[in-house]
Amino acid sequence: MARYDKETREKCIQLRLSGRTMKSITDEYGLGAGTLKYWMNEYEKQSETDVKGTTASNKDLLKQLEELKKENEFLKKAASYFASSQKR
Repeated sequence: MARYDKETREKCIQLRLSGRTMKSITDEYGLGAGTLKYWMNEYEKQSETDVKGTTASNKDLLKQLEELKKENEFLKKAASYFASSQKR
């Protein structure tokens, strides 16, 4: 079983993503039949995990943003109330 360095793996994945056929890449780099397919599957799994993590993080941030907006509006109203009551 041959081992390929990380640079070769990433280069092959990028070539595949750019539109090259699996056959041409495996022939050029001397990869086994399922190696590139395995690398692509792993890449897709990693990408999905990254997107899911980002999406969850974005949802949390949006929720925090909404809460902060509500607090800000409340504080504006309170400041306005206290400013008007001091003028009397």
